[in-house]
Amino acid sequence: MAKATSQSLLLSYRLQVALRVLLAAVGGYFATVVTAIFLVNVLPLSRSDAVVTSALSTFVIYTLAVIWVFSAHSLRRATIGLLSPTLILAVINFIFLSLGGTQ
Repeated sequence: MAKATSQSLLLSYRLQVALRVLLAAVGGYFATVVTAIFLVNVLPLSRSDAVVTSALSTFVIYTLAVIWVFSAHSLRRATIGLLSPTLILAVINFIFLSLGGTQ
């Protein structure tokens, strides 16, 4: 009986790690893209400078997203902590573009 319990705990742990890897890869990518679009629209620079600055900041943003996902205490907290700012910035981007902002 103890062996079955330890195997189920090992499977649960492996599933948690796999879900965190998936969240870090996919969620981090979307968070990075949404943040880059946001920065291009709000930075008070010329269009080309804003794009370059935004593109260079994506390395930092993606790295911080991956660190956040693996340092959060639970998968639920990691998901909420990654998706909340992403959704907020996506809504701000949508509002900005619908009000006539440039893309």
